[in-house]
Amino acid sequence: MRVLIAIACLCIAACSTRPPVAEPAFSGHMRNGCLPEAAAMVEGLHGAGIQARGLLVTTPTWRHAVAVYLYPTGDNRLWVWDSTWKSVRVRAWWSDPSGIARAWISSTGRNTSILSASFLE
Repeated sequence: MRVLIAIACLCIAACSTRPPVAEPAFSGHMRNGCLPEAAAMVEGLHGAGIQARGLLVTTPTWRHAVAVYLYPTGDNRLWVWDSTWKSVRVRAWWSDPSGIARAWISSTGRNTSILSASFLE
């Protein structure tokens, strides 16, 4: 029984959405702080040798900056990070900001259209 509990705990931990580097200390505490949060996360990921870029997403009702990164596994999985949703795995092309934005919006359960999406580089 203990072995089953240990295996279940390992499975749950493996599915966590924790980013591969520490989040900025101010993450989630600043009003309208998504741009500096995304920039800090991108820099932290770069410092760890992980490909990352900022992404600005605009919908009819809001604008939001997130960090997009390729987790360095054999298949370079694509993730989107923000202080609310943390890391969310998406299926999109690394070079397609609109596709990444659509996949991220869809994976967070929001039902909204995207007016624009562009990399912050």
